[in-house]
Order: sequence, then structure tokens, then C-alpha cells
Amino acid sequence: MGHFGEEQLRGIGDTGTIEGKESANDKSVRKGKKMDLIRNKKRLFDEIKYYCEENKLDQRMFLRQEILREDIENQLCLIADEMEKRIANEREKNYINELTESEFMTFCCICMECISPQTVIEEKWEKLLEHKHFCYALFAVIDKEQDVDTLKTIPRAMYRTAYLSMTELYYYFYGRFNDNETAIKLLCRYYKTEMRLDSDERQYIADALIGHIKNAGDQNDFGYAYNGLEMIEKNIHYLPRNIIQRILEKYTCNEVDMNSIHRKQVYTIIKGFFQNNEAERLQKQFLYLDSVIIMGMLKDIYSEDRSNHGQPAINFYGMEEMPITMECLTVPDERKSLFETYMDKVRSERVFREKSRESILFKVSLEQKTKIMVEYSDETYKLDLKSDMDNVLNSYGKTVFLDMKKAFINSRINKYISYKLVYLNQYHGMTQQKFYFDKCYDYSDGEIKYDDKKKKEIPLTYSPKISSIYAIVGKNGTGKTSLVNFLGNDFDTIMYRLGEEETTVSKIVEKYRPSLRGTEFLVIFEMNKKKYYISNMTIKKSPEEIMEYGSGTAGSVRRQLSKIFYFSNKIDMNEAFAFQGEKNNDLGETQNYSEQRAFAERIEQIRQGQDGQKQKKEVKTRYFNRDLLFQLLYLRDHFEKKEENLKKLLWETFSVDDLTIGDKEKDDIIRNFVRGEKTDIHMDFFHTTNTLQYFSSGQYARFDFFAKLYWSVKGYANNKELIKSLGDSGRAYENETIVENDSAILFIDEGDLYYHPEWQRLYISDLCKIIEEAVPCNLQIIIATNSPFILSDIFEDNIIFLSEEGESEESHEQTFGQNIHTLLKKDFFLKYTMGEFAREKIVQVFEALESKEHQENKEDQENKKYQSRKDLADNMSQILKPDITVENVYQRISDFAMAIGEDIYRSHLLGLIEEDMKKTENRISYLKKRQQEIEEELRDLEGKTYDKN
Repeated sequence: MGHFGEEQLRGIGDTGTIEGKESANDKSVRKGKKMDLIRNKKRLFDEIKYYCEENKLDQRMFLRQEILREDIENQLCLIADEMEKRIANEREKNYINELTESEFMTFCCICMECISPQTVIEEKWEKLLEHKHFCYALFAVIDKEQDVDTLKTIPRAMYRTAYLSMTELYYYFYGRFNDNETAIKLLCRYYKTEMRLDSDERQYIADALIGHIKNAGDQNDFGYAYNGLEMIEKNIHYLPRNIIQRILEKYTCNEVDMNSIHRKQVYTIIKGFFQNNEAERLQKQFLYLDSVIIMGMLKDIYSEDRSNHGQPAINFYGMEEMPITMECLTVPDERKSLFETYMDKVRSERVFREKSRESILFKVSLEQKTKIMVEYSDETYKLDLKSDMDNVLNSYGKTVFLDMKKAFINSRINKYISYKLVYLNQYHGMTQQKFYFDKCYDYSDGEIKYDDKKKKEIPLTYSPKISSIYAIVGKNGTGKTSLVNFLGNDFDTIMYRLGEEETTVSKIVEKYRPSLRGTEFLVIFEMNKKKYYISNMTIKKSPEEIMEYGSGTAGSVRRQLSKIFYFSNKIDMNEAFAFQGEKNNDLGETQNYSEQRAFAERIEQIRQGQDGQKQKKEVKTRYFNRDLLFQLLYLRDHFEKKEENLKKLLWETFSVDDLTIGDKEKDDIIRNFVRGEKTDIHMDFFHTTNTLQYFSSGQYARFDFFAKLYWSVKGYANNKELIKSLGDSGRAYENETIVENDSAILFIDEGDLYYHPEWQRLYISDLCKIIEEAVPCNLQIIIATNSPFILSDIFEDNIIFLSEEGESEESHEQTFGQNIHTLLKKDFFLKYTMGEFAREKIVQVFEALESKEHQENKEDQENKKYQSRKDLADNMSQILKPDITVENVYQRISDFAMAIGEDIYRSHLLGLIEEDMKKTENRISYLKKRQQEIEEELRDLEGKTYDKN
């Protein structure tokens, strides 16, 4: 048997020959391949040696230069055996680190590239393909090189084995977001019906895929693979119908109803698989998606109506963990309060009915495959079935449901949440970090502590609509934004799931928040005057009044948790193209009004439609500029001057794209807008390229923030008719705003960024004035800031100071009404109270003068040469200016001292100069006196000598 490389050469590159004869061109190609193979052989040896050394594998696994082909396969199998053991051991741990497996997968791909898939297939490296990671590498390299010819040559049995082995890998391996995308692509694209898989094997493929599909999103979805949905749409049609059915069965009615990301995933699966059959696609979309969403809305309306009228709660079956594809969703139960969901496949309808009476409560069905019929409380409503019904149902197309709600619901009750203590460990770089929102609470070594003696009652309220204002203070990188992200995104999801599902915190993290793997957390909070905690750690001891929050603790929480609003002026360029912000999120209704979100949307709009004037004219799809809408409404509702002045201001500052709207249309729209008259607004008026101009960065940041805040608390309520006239394109939703009796949490992440100091000083006051305009509500405000100006308006017990070491520190100093200069002196803001350049220069001058004094004392003791002013002048010419001389050194140092603004430094430096000059003058006086004495002594000696002569 030949050596590796020679064997390859004999087996590859002869496909163009006829009976052993080959052309000069064939010889040239074969010679080129031979050179590539020689290089690949050396690369293979180097990669194996490097990998073995890095992972501390037995040196016997290294390859020698002269080695047989079988030995290469055996060596790679030995490496695979050892690494698979390590990976299996890693999976047994509580917190799985998948880096080892990810690196091994990369190693397998490199080896497969060196050997080449063609060689593995032609030479039947079957032993190597018994290892799932090399099976994955086979398909990954073929996909990378688009090697269709090699793919066709794989024997069916080998192909079947390799594909199922890759499926096994992805069943256990989660990886990063790009690994989820790759899993979807490879498992879908390389499925072959010729493999003749049995039912259990098809189920295994569906089980492996669903874990990655449920992590798929797009660029607007926070915490999901932002190319995942694209991978589904492009590749899902390669799978057979029976596997698609099994994948859809993995989604429950509850998930589709509650989770906007899961709805997009289901929609994309249906769209990608039934792309060539529009009628069937719409029917499946209705059955698996639209009807579930509508039933969820109806269930909520009915439940809230009963609650508001003091009627007992009822149990719904079918909208919980039942698969959306089941034809009949029933659960045997004898309770009178039981309602069940039923889906009639033949008539394409879903109904909720009371089991004991068989009476229908409400029904959703299709009429002639084009209309959705909604029957509820003796009323019938019709909706046009559209290709993307989810968007319609979540925009003003759902007006019909709002009308239903108004008919039956008079108020909505939200559960008010107040945070008390947050503990985070191994989260975004934070280690054992505690955030105290209430000093009465503490945590250490698995024990929750509560001491109500620490409670302070402050006889002051910011506003009847504000329950509290907290500030998180620290320099950049101390964890302020991480805390906001955890509470506003991760914890919100966990709390919702705990209230709705019979599960544990650890299972929720694994299923819905895999980014929290390895993170330890504890959140203590108060809700409806009861104290709870949620943690993924073992809590050994907790006071009796602080209960563990879980399923059944507080009942159903959907549409009852506090709404969450997120505001930020920060933009991270590294994340702009992959910004992850959940829109219209039913879980906790988190609304993202950050500049990061707006910037990412604008970037995406530019990507899709604006590439020079030519493309501008060709683009038919226009994007709605929501920020502009917020700003214009804020101006109109707050402009104190006359109508004509506001019209003039808008005309001068409002820049429009002349390709979308003309001057006459602009004038008409501005006039009607200012007067508040109902009008059909030209949608291009709110195109994304249209802006208000002539703001400085600080002015715009301040104006834009208050415009968004006003929209949230009052703007929508004030302008409902105008918003309705915008239609679906306005994308303005009621649940994005605060309505009557809502409770909400406002996270403001460095909202004072770019502000002038005077605006920072006014920040809390201006914030309260805007909120005073809000409808009756209950707001908790959490502000992350670097500014000391804001702290002067907040009580010390409501401030969390974060040090550079990531530790939360208590402040015993009073902050409310405190002098801002006093606050600035805290190490949390400034290490020094002057500019660093000036400080360094002053220190250098001090050190030069003190060094001269020390040297003089030393030389006096040793009776050595006196340190002259020339030495000081030389030092000062390097520190200050090069033109300093012996004659002017003290004068120039004095000039420098007089230019220092800080009295203490100036006085001290002038004192040193004066003292040094005195020493010099005294030395001169002393020397002159000594000179006189010596001269007199010389004269005496000379006189005596003369007398002798």
C-alpha cells in the first residue's frame, strides 16, 4: 500500500482520460493537483501535531512523515475517540462549555479539507465516518466547496450513516448562533429521500432540528441567530412533508400565541416549504399560526372580562402546551370551569367550547379560503386572509379585536413590580455583583436576609405617577448597561415563563435564555405587596415573608406584568448591523426606544433600498420613520407660540426627500398637521430620509429623548385618530405605550449622553414634568448614568454606586440637594478634580523644586559642590518651555504658578519658589560675608609678613 498522497494521486484526477491516455492539459491539471496534495499532506501533519499538543493528547497520536493511509485513518479515529470522551464528560457538568467541541469540529473540517471528501469516499474511509464529528466535516466541506459531483458519488449506505451521525451531533451540540444557522442549512439541504429512513429516524431529525430552528431570528431579534430565519426559508423545502409536520408539532399553541419570535419561525417554515403552492401555504398558515393567535386574543379578552366582573377564573385547555398541529385538542376533566380547544381539519376551524355543555364560546374559521371569520358573543367579524397575517394582527389591522375588548373590558390590571436586590455572577464580566435597590435586603452564602429596621421613609414624592426613581452610577465598563439588559430582557422572560409554565428556572434558561448558561443570579422583588425571589442557585435560607416565585405562585401573568420601556442615546457601531431588539414582545411587552434600535433600522433601510439616486427612483417600498412621527407630535403638543410660528419652524427645519414629496404637498400636510385636522397624510411624508435639521448633537439627543418619552406616556393617547389615519404602515401599537392604570418600568441607559451640564442638572425635573402629563399609571424609573448632576435630585438610598472592580458600594453621604462640586469629588466620577495634562505639569514642577532642595541638603552634608540654579533651569526648560535660563528661571516658574486656577496649588507653588529663592539669597549673602572675612584675614596675614621684612 502506498503512502498518503501517492495513493490520493493515483485515485484522483483521471476522470478525463480514455483508456489510460491523457492530453497535455490533463497532465498539467494532474500535476497541479499533485502539488496541492503534497502541500495538504504537510498541512495535515502540522494540524494534527498542533491540535494534539494544544489538547495534551498522547504523542503516539502524532503522524510521522512516512505513514500509510490506513494509519492516518486510525490515528484520526484515536483522536476522535479521546475527544468524544472529553465532550461526553463535559456534557455531564451543570454548566456546559461547548468550546472544546466547537474547536474539535473545526479541526475535523481542516483534516477533511486536507484529505478531501473525494478521497474519503473513493477509498472508503468508513472507519473514520463512524465518528459523527468527521461526518459533519464531510458535509461541511462539501457545502463550502459546492462539490456537487462528489456528493453524487457517495454510496447510499455511507451517505445514510454519515447523515444520521451528523444529526446525532446536532441533537446534542448547541453552539453559537452561527452553529445554529449551519445546523439548519446542513440538516435540511443534505437530506435525501433515497436514504429510506424509518419513522423513528425521521423523528430524530425533527428533534435535532427544532433546537436550532427555535433559536432562529433575523437582525431585529435580540438573543437569536440573525441569519436563522433566512436559512430556514432557503433550505426547509429539502425536507419531506412528514418531517415538517413533526417540526411544527414541536410548537405549542401557547408558544405561537405568546412569542413573536416563534410565530416568525412557524411562518418562515410554512412559507419556505409551501413556496410553490400559495393556496396550501395560506391554509397551513391559518391553521398553525393565524387561528392560534386570534384564539389567544379571544381567550384573553374573555378572561379579563370575567375577572373585571368578579367572576371566577376558568381553565383553558389547548392554548397551553398542546401542539398546534393536533386536529382535536381535548383534555378529560370534570370541572365545570373547563374549556377546550377544538380544531376541525375538514372545515378548517378552531373553537373554544365548554366541555360540560358542548356549547361554543367563540370560533375562528376560514370562509372560501380568503376570509377569516371570527364569531364571538353573538357577533361576527371578518378579516381578509393575507400572506403575513401576523403583522396585520399586531398592527391596526387588529382594530376589530380592540373593539371587542372595549365592549367587554373597562380597565386593565397590571401587576406592579418593584426590584429590591439583584445578584449576578459570571454575567457579562461581572463576578458576585450585588445591586441594592432596597438596603433592607441582602444575600450571602446561599442565604437571603431581610432587616426592616434599615427601611427609611422619605416624605417626598416625585410625582403621583412615579413610585420610585433609582440611579445606577459608575464609570464606563462597570456593569450599568449589563444590569439594565438583564432586568429588561433576560429576567423578564424568566419571570413570565415561571408564571405560565410548570417548570424550573434552570429549564427556562436552557430553553429560552441559553446565553445565561454559566451565570448565577438572584432577583428579590415585590409584586402586589408580596415579596418574592427568583434564582437559579440553591437558596439555603430565606425569611418566611420572602417566597420563591414559580408556577402557581401568582397565577397567569400574561398581560399583567409591568410593561418595560428602554431608552438610550448610546450607539455601538460593532453591534449596529446585528442589533438585537425584540419588537412587540408579548412576554413582558418590552418596548425599545434606544438610538441603537433606531440606528440599526436606518442602516437596514439603507441596505435594502438606498444606493444612489438611481436606486432611489426604483425603490417602491418606503420605510416609515417612527422617530419623526414622535418628534412632530411632541412639537405640536408643546409649542407655546402661535400656529403660524410653528408652521414656519417646521417648514424651515423639516428636510424632505424631493423624490418622494413636493413643496405643495409638504405645505398642505404641515398646515393640517399643525391644526390637528383629520387628513389623509401622504405616507412619504414619514419616509426614513426625511428629518428635522439644524440641531446640535446635544440638542437633538435631548429633543429626541423627550419626544419618545412623551409618545410613550401621552402622545399616542392624544393622537389616536391621526395614528389610525396612517394605517398599517404607521406601525404604532397601543401596547407600545402606557395606557390608563398601567404599571411600567422605564430603563434609561445614559439618557443624558451628549447633554450640556445645565441640561443634565435639569434632567430629573424635565423628566417629571413630561410624566405629569401621562394618563393615570404607576412608573418605576431606573437610570444608568455617569453624571453627578442627576444624583443631586435622587436620595442616597436610591443610588447604586459601581466601582471599577465591579463591586456595588454603599454611600453614607447625602446626595439629594447636594452641591454638585461635592459629588464630583467622589472617586466614582473623578480621580482628580483637574485636567490630567495640567495636573502632570504641576506635579513635575513640584517634584523638580523638592528634588533640588533634597539634593542641596545632601550635598551640604557631604560638603560637595552646591547645586546651582542652572540645574533647575535645565529641568524647567524640559518641563515648561525650552527658553528658560539661569537668569529667568524663578520668574518663569512664578508666571506658571500665577496661571494655575486652583488656589491651593498656586499658593503652595509660589511658597516653594519664595523659600527656594530665600535659600539662594541667604547663600549668596553668606558667601559674600565669608569673602569679606577671608579678604580681611588675608590683609592681616600680608601685613604681618610685611612687618617681619
